[in-house]
Amino acid sequence: MAEQPRSGQYRQGDVLLVRVEDDVKARPHRGVARDAGRIVLAYGEATGHAHAIADPDAELIELETGERFLLDSGAHAVQADEFGTLYRREMLDDEPLVMVKVRNSTPEPDGSHKSYFLRVPPNVETAREAVAWTFGLEASDYGPSVQT
Repeated sequence: MAEQPRSGQYRQGDVLLVRVEDDVKARPHRGVARDAGRIVLAYGEATGHAHAIADPDAELIELETGERFLLDSGAHAVQADEFGTLYRREMLDDEPLVMVKVRNSTPEPDGSHKSYFLRVPPNVETAREAVAWTFGLEASDYGPSVQT
C-alpha cells in the first residue's frame, strides 16, 4: 500500500476504502450509478463476483480527476471507553455492520498516532469487548498492562 490512511480504513476483500478528511463533495463531481440497487466498488475479473455495498444511504461519487469516493453511510458511535469507540450501522437485508475504532499506541515519526477501524461481530456491545475479540479473548480477560 503506497499511502497510509490517517483516520481509518476498511477492507472488503481486495478493495481498500480509506477515510479522508477532505470535503470531496464540494469539488466538481458526478454520481456513480448503482447496479441492481448496489454500489459496486469492483467487479471480480475471474469469478464474476462484485465487491458491493447495498446501503441505501451510501453514495459513490467520481471527481473530474477520476478519483472515486464513497460518502458516509451513517454509522453511529454507540459506546466508547479507553480501548476505542464502537460504531454500528443497521444494514438492509443483512446483519449490522459493527466496527471498533482503535488508536495505534505506537507514534508515527512525526509524533502523530494513526487510528484504524476493525470489523467485529454484530453482537459485540463495548469497545473493550470488540478489541478483546480481535485477540480471541473475552472482555473480562482483556486488560493489557503495556501497549506497544
